[in-house]
Amino acid sequence: MPEATSPSVGDDGRFHLYVERAGQWCLAARTRTRGQPIAGELYGLLGTKESGCRNAVSGKVIDIGTIRLTPYRQ
Repeated sequence: MPEATSPSVGDDGRFHLYVERAGQWCLAARTRTRGQPIAGELYGLLGTKESGCRNAVSGKVIDIGTIRLTPYRQ
């Protein structure tokens, strides 16, 4: 289960994710919000391994760039 989820993206594809604490956060994007991804669901990670993680700083907005979604394969 994720520690945090964002509201749905806007028409422009942008989203805001508010986290409870500063620290390192690793991001994934998908069309559903709960459970394991299912085959064919649009899914994507921000980078690979550690490059997919960002450090959140209290009171700071971070532009994470683009997460590309592709159909999930099990």
